[in-house]
Amino acid sequence: MSPVIGTPDPGSSFRSGLFRAFAAALLLLPAASARGEPFWTITQLTDNDYEEWSPKVSGPNVVWEGYDGTDSEIFLYDGNATVQITNNSYQDYAPEVSGSNIVWLGHDGNDDEVFLYDGAITQLTNNEYDDYGPDVSGSNVVWTGYDGSDLEIFLYDGVATTQLTDNGYHDGYVAISGSNIVWMGDSGNDYEIFLYDGNATVQITNNSYRDFDPDVSGSNIVWSGDDEIFLYDGASTTQLTNDSYGDLYPQVSDSNVVWMVYIAAPDSDVLLFDGSTTISLTGGDYYSYNQNPHVSGSNVVWSGIGSGTESEIFFYDGTGITQLSINSRSDGDPQVSDATVVWRGSNGNDSEIFMAVASDLCPCSGDMDRDGDADFLDLAPFAIALVEGSSDPCADGNADGSINGQDIRPMVELVLADGGLGTTCGCPGQGNCCESHGNPGCDDGSCCASVCLLYPHCCETGWDSRCAYTAAADPNCDCHPPMLGACCRGDGTCTDGATEVPCIWQYGIWHYDQLCENIDCLGSGCPAPGACCGTHNWPGCAHEPCCQSVCSYDPFCCEVMWDSFCAVQAFDDPNCFCITP
Repeated sequence: MSPVIGTPDPGSSFRSGLFRAFAAALLLLPAASARGEPFWTITQLTDNDYEEWSPKVSGPNVVWEGYDGTDSEIFLYDGNATVQITNNSYQDYAPEVSGSNIVWLGHDGNDDEVFLYDGAITQLTNNEYDDYGPDVSGSNVVWTGYDGSDLEIFLYDGVATTQLTDNGYHDGYVAISGSNIVWMGDSGNDYEIFLYDGNATVQITNNSYRDFDPDVSGSNIVWSGDDEIFLYDGASTTQLTNDSYGDLYPQVSDSNVVWMVYIAAPDSDVLLFDGSTTISLTGGDYYSYNQNPHVSGSNVVWSGIGSGTESEIFFYDGTGITQLSINSRSDGDPQVSDATVVWRGSNGNDSEIFMAVASDLCPCSGDMDRDGDADFLDLAPFAIALVEGSSDPCADGNADGSINGQDIRPMVELVLADGGLGTTCGCPGQGNCCESHGNPGCDDGSCCASVCLLYPHCCETGWDSRCAYTAAADPNCDCHPPMLGACCRGDGTCTDGATEVPCIWQYGIWHYDQLCENIDCLGSGCPAPGACCGTHNWPGCAHEPCCQSVCSYDPFCCEVMWDSFCAVQAFDDPNCFCITP
C-alpha cells in the first residue's frame, strides 16, 4: 500500500538520509579507492614474571629464549599455541628458525653444542669445545666450531655434517640461504667474505680492509667493509654507499638491502636499497637510535626513538611507515617474515614477546579504509567495491558472505550510527577497559567506543596505557568506584569537609590512598615538571607556551600524563623548541 499524500512515511526519513549519504559517496568516487591499508593484529605471546629474549620468526612460527624459573629454554609459537621445546637443567639460547625447523645453542654441562628441532630434538654436535652462531635454511644448518686449532665453518644437510673450511685462520659469522653459505674469514691480513654455493668455495672480496657482517638471500650477498655497504649479486660487486659515516649491519632479502648508518650520537638512520634506489626510511621523522633493521621482501622493521626516551617498533611496507608499538616502555629486537613482525617489549616488570600480523582481514563490516571504524569516508570505496564486483570482506555490509545491493542499507546504517559518527570496530572487544592489554578494543562497548573516538589506535592496534588511563577518567566507563562523600574536585581543589577523606590525584582519577589535607590537590595546568620533548607519567610539561599549545588540542596531556603522543606533538608544534637533527 502506498502512503497517502501528505501523510509522513515512517521510513521516509531514513530512506532520505540513506539516499543522501550514498549519493554523496558516489560524488566522491573519482578521489576514492576500494582498498585501504592492511589491518594489524597485535598479540602478546608471553605473559609471565620471567624474561624473554631473542625472538625470531619464519612464516607463522615464532621462537624465542625464555626463562622457566631455573634456566633459559627454547619456546615455539606455531600460529595456534605455545610449546616449550626444551626442558632441561642447562642454558638453551640463540634460537633461529626456518619454516618448522629450529636450531639453537645448548650447554651440555661442558660446553655449548648445536641442537636441531624438526619435530624431534637432535644434538648435531658433541665435542669438547664451544660451537657458535647456528643458522638454518630449510633442512640445512650451519655453525662455527673449533677444530682444535682455530674456528671453522660446518654444515649439516639433514643427513651428515661436513666441515666446509680447514685452514690456519679463524672463520665465523656464518649465514645461509638455501645451498648458499657466506662467512667472514681471516685471509692472513684482514677479514674477507667467502661463499660456498653447494659445490665450491669462492673468495668474494680481496682488499686491504676488514669485511664483516655478511648476509645472504638467494644469490645476493651483502656485507660491511671499511664502513661502507657492498652487494654481490652472483656476478659482480656493487658499492651501495660512499659517505663519511659508519654504514653497518646490512640485511638482504631478494634484491632489497637495509642497513643502519651511524651519524653521531644519538643520531642513526635506517636506509633501504630496493634494487635500484637508496632511500632513508627514518631521516628526521624518527630521529634517534634507529637500529636493528631487518627485511623480508619489501617489508622492513626497526626500532627507534621518535620522541621521548623509549624505543618503539616501526614497519615500512614499500609505501609508508607504521608505528606498531605505542607505549611508555622500551621495545626492541624486531624481526620480520613477510607481513609478520615480532619483537621484545617490556610489560613494566620484565620483557615479553609480541607479534604483529598485517593482513587484508576486515576489522569489521563497513570499514573499507581499515582505519578502525565504519564512517562516511568508507561509503565511496564501498560504492567502488559494488561497481567493480569486489570480494573485499569489508564491503559485506550485512555479513551474509556475498557483496551486492543488499549490503547498501546495512552499510549506511553502520555509517549513520551514533548520530552520524559511525560504528567503531573492536567494540566491544576482549580485555578490561580499565587495564592495558595487547588486544584492540575492550569488553565494555560504550566505554570502548568513547575512548576510541578520541584515540583510534586503541581499537586498531592495541589497548595501551593511554587507552586505559583515558577510560579511567571517562564517565562512559566504570573504572573506579564512585566517590564516597566529599573529596577533591576535578580541578584539584578540596571540597568542604574533605580533610578526613583519603584521596590523591593519579592517572586521571582520584584514589583513596592519602588524606586530602596531607597533599596539595594536583589539577591540570601548565607549567609542570618534566621536559615537553620527552615523556613522563604525570600531566603537563615545563615550557608553558608549549604545554598550553599541545594541551589545547590534546587535553589528555594536561589531564592524565605526558606520554609519547604528547611528545610527538611537541616536536611538531611551533610553540615548542624540540630539536630534530
